[in-house]
Amino acid sequence: MQEYNPDYIMTRCKGMTIEDINVLCIFQDTPTLSEMRMMYGDNMPTSWLMAQLFSLSEFCGARDKMTDEIAEKTAFIIYSHFYYLKASELLLFFYKFSTGRYGHFYGVIDPQIILNAINVFVLNERNVMIDRNATEERLKRLEEERKNCITYEEYCRQRDKLEET
Repeated sequence: MQEYNPDYIMTRCKGMTIEDINVLCIFQDTPTLSEMRMMYGDNMPTSWLMAQLFSLSEFCGARDKMTDEIAEKTAFIIYSHFYYLKASELLLFFYKFSTGRYGHFYGVIDPQIILNAINVFVLNERNVMIDRNATEERLKRLEEERKNCITYEEYCRQRDKLEET
């Protein structure tokens, strides 16, 4: 889990466009929060998320930093609701949050702003990308299947030839 630290995108994605970063983080095979729990124990997802939250708090320069208690509660809520998200997807979310994409804090780190922003990220960005990719894959599959198709008329001619023999 050391690889998926708060600086992951900064170190791994240098020179990449945001579209490339989106694709890498959404479609990369990284562990989900629930897989983290199974691999490393019950406390791992919450601990890992707390590190992300503290990093966000530091980056945003909020006057009042997030307390351990609030960070732990926020991390637990994120884990319990978004257990299916991969580490790379969450790193993308925190990266985008840091850019101001989902608003900003007014002197205090507000967990509800973070939780609302994750919902927006999942519904309006992550799921849309996954659906778009699935549609593209389905269309490619259909196109490949069409290459092997023949018209009904050709089928009838071939059938008639077989019946003659």
